[in-house]
Amino acid sequence: MPAYCIGLLATFSTLLLATVAPGWAASINIVAIGASTTAGNKVGTDAAYPAQLQAMLRAKGYDVNIRNQGVSGATSASMVGWADAVPLDTRLVLLQIARSNDSKHGIAPAQTAANRETIVKHLRARRIRVLFVNRHVSSRELA
Repeated sequence: MPAYCIGLLATFSTLLLATVAPGWAASINIVAIGASTTAGNKVGTDAAYPAQLQAMLRAKGYDVNIRNQGVSGATSASMVGWADAVPLDTRLVLLQIARSNDSKHGIAPAQTAANRETIVKHLRARRIRVLFVNRHVSSRELA
């Protein structure tokens, strides 16, 4: 597993343990939305960070199900429509927007930011928390 994935797992573990307390619900449903890193490009879905994170959290006693909705090459524009398709029983969305994919498709940074805010707005309206995933920097929570 690449070093940045190990860092992501450690960061997620810390943030999720603070966000999702054991015993909070019978089962906690999380959705991972993103591009190639989320999808597991070149490593497969079983080795992608959502599967690794789910295994790690379960090993710590958390009853979590992480649904991987990553698509290699996805842009922030394509993800806007995905926010409304997140299942109703989802408590948390892990959101990874690859600026490089947006750039390849001519999406300006300002539009990427607007798309990100639209996604968050749609999810918040449904009382779903959002955790941003950035493989180059640390993750931060937006709740």
